[in-house]
Amino acid sequence: MEQQKFFTGQTVKLKSGGPVMTVMGTNLFGNPNMYVCQWFSGKSYKQAEFPGPNLKLAAPEMPKRVAARTKPGRIHLG
Repeated sequence: MEQQKFFTGQTVKLKSGGPVMTVMGTNLFGNPNMYVCQWFSGKSYKQAEFPGPNLKLAAPEMPKRVAARTKPGRIHLG
């Protein structure tokens, strides 16, 4: 099984859970399997490196105003 590649700007999460993070790039020392990610914790932002196998793509979030108007099981066009 081929390992998933992530690109700058994609949103990811740790497979074990945690906040949605933005991929900023790969490791500065040339390791293409380590990804630099940033996320917000309250009003401050954090940054760390994570191995690719520990990450998964985050599901896109629905805008709150659309989510509030949309009832489960119905399609809202508008």
